[in-house]
Parts: sequence; structure tokens; C-alpha cells
Amino acid sequence: GLGSVNVTNLVSQWSTVTFNPTTTTLSLGASSINHGTPMPFSISVTPNSGTGVTTGDAFVLAYTGPLGEAPTSIGFWTLSGGSVSANTSTLPGGNYLLTARYAGNETYAPSTSVGSSYITVNPEASTTTLSILTADQYGNPIPFTSGPFGSFVYLRADVAGASGKGIPTRGVTFLDGGSPIVDGSLLLNSEGNTATPNGILNFDSGTHTISASYSGDNSFNASASAPPITLTITPGFFATIPTSASQVSISAPGSSGVTSATVSNSTGFNGTISLACIGLPSEASCTFSPATVSAHGTPSTTTA
Repeated sequence: GLGSVNVTNLVSQWSTVTFNPTTTTLSLGASSINHGTPMPFSISVTPNSGTGVTTGDAFVLAYTGPLGEAPTSIGFWTLSGGSVSANTSTLPGGNYLLTARYAGNETYAPSTSVGSSYITVNPEASTTTLSILTADQYGNPIPFTSGPFGSFVYLRADVAGASGKGIPTRGVTFLDGGSPIVDGSLLLNSEGNTATPNGILNFDSGTHTISASYSGDNSFNASASAPPITLTITPGFFATIPTSASQVSISAPGSSGVTSATVSNSTGFNGTISLACIGLPSEASCTFSPATVSAHGTPSTTTA
């Protein structure tokens, strides 16, 4: 092999090793672009003396604050004949100071470009797509346009940029006739979509005009689904049992246990709702108090 390193000689000779100084220049093809649009640039690295040609890699660094702050590297490129021309579309929306950094090689010293290379990345257009779904008998999502009061309704919004580059962030608000359905906006996930948690079971009877509105972020402009989707809920009622009360413990034969059920009815539903149990174990019985609930055409909720 190469044998052992002479450490004494290495240390004593270290200061005698010199590299030829270089100058790095960064040129931008535009001062303002839309997010997702390629940003053209060129980097040239020249020796401060002599006629040699630099080789190696050069980096582009993006600063969003003072130069003392840590920059973001947006890629590196290999020099050809001492320069490189390329483009990149990786910058999120915002204002940046860009610098180029030459890494150096065995002959030429590293160097960083100086001067003002500023660029503004403006937000691009976005589209918001609304889906209204329910579940079939196997739990698979299917489109929903109408159903009885208490139907499981699942609202989903997908947001994408016109360029197809990057994932939108922040939130979407679901609206019914222009009024928010859920308090506050729902944050988009890492795939650029969001949905109402656990679906919605309480759309009142009648016709509902549903839309989704995306708030926008630094890289993507706000947008709204269009046209709105109309769904119709027919009058009716449904009953639910709280998860905490879904099991009844019987301590000994002949003893009893207690649970509760909540009955809700919609606008426009009239009549008497009778409460009963089905599928009971052998020799078990069930009674409700009250045994009936009356609906009078207005929304109401009763716990029995």
C-alpha cells in the first residue's frame, strides 16, 4: 500500500500548500417568476490569474434573511469549461437572495459569488376539487347526491397547483350555502387533501349547496371548488349509542344494566318514533324509558 503517513512532515508542510484563487459569478435569467416555473441561471468560475480552466461542482444557495443565517441549498451542478447554465424550479414562494458557491478542486480554491442576485417567487394558480361521498355496504366510498336524514356524508377537498410541482399547505373551509360547515379550516395533509373528520351525520333535511374554499399559501394562490355540488336530504330520524355506553355489563343472572340512546329527527319529520332492541341474547329483555319519542316537524334530539 502507501505505507504509514509521516505526520510530522504532513503538519510542517501543510501551510506550504496553496490553491489558485478563483472568482465565482452568478447570473439570473429573471428577477421574478411564478412558483413551479423554471428559474434560468448561469454560474461561471474563473482563475484570478493564469489561463487555466476550473473544474468541479458549484452550488446555488438561497437566503431568506441576513447572510449570517443558514441558507437552503437548491442543488449543485458540475462545471463544463469553467461554467454551467441550467434552471431550477424547487424554490417555494417568497423573496430570496441567491449566491453561488464553487467547491474548488485540487488546483483551484473555493469561492462564493458576491453582489445582489435577488429573485421573487410568486404564488401560482391552484385548483380545489370537492368530492361528496358516502359508504356502501362494504365500507367503500361512493358518490353521494341524496339520502335520508342521518346519512353518512364525507366531504373531501383536493388542492393542486397548475404546474404540478410542490404540495399546497394550510387549510380548506367547507361551506354549505356560503356558511362554514365545520368550525375553522381543515389542514391539508402531505398529499394536498383534507376531509371532514369521521364524516357528517347531521345535515338537516332539504337541499344543500356545498363548496370548498382553499386559503392559499406562499406558493399557491387561494381557490374555490366550482361549480358547487348540490345534495338533498329527505326528512327522517336516526339513533346513536355513545361509544362509552356501547356495552352493557350484566353482573349475575337476573340482574340488569343500563345504557342510553340518542334519537335525532330532522326538519319536516312528524310522528311517533318507537324504541326497541333487536338481536338480544337468549332470555334477555330490553325496555326504554320513554318507549316512544314524538317528532313535531322541527329538529330535536332526545336521550332515552
